[in-house]
Amino acid sequence: MLGVDFGTKRVGVAVSDETATLARPLAVLPAVPRDRLLRGIGEIVGIYEPAAIVVGYPRRSRGEPGTHAAAAEAFAALLKEKLGVRVELRDEALTTEAAREKLLEAGARRRKRRERIDAAAAAVLLQAFLDERGRGT
Repeated sequence: MLGVDFGTKRVGVAVSDETATLARPLAVLPAVPRDRLLRGIGEIVGIYEPAAIVVGYPRRSRGEPGTHAAAAEAFAALLKEKLGVRVELRDEALTTEAAREKLLEAGARRRKRRERIDAAAAAVLLQAFLDERGRGT
């Protein structure tokens, strides 16, 4: 499984282990140009051969789609079309905050946190998906 934290400037990518139990941060890719981003994710898909890609879907606190929801939907559709992999949208609420806390707990310095936050957020997103799936929800 692959997790993607889609952003307008950077895109975080995480991957699960072979048993689809644990997620780990993998990479941060520039969001533009889009064709380069798709090539980068395509290379990762070629290496890890994920059963699916989980893309973060921004929602507001009341559950309605957030400001960047349409962009996330369009990006998910593009991944599915170009890479031929099943793509699922999952609520990304608080993933960046959770990732920031994990990096702080790990003792990452400010500059390293900035560099790693998007991949860490993708790992939080993917781990939540894997945990839900493991519970059968």
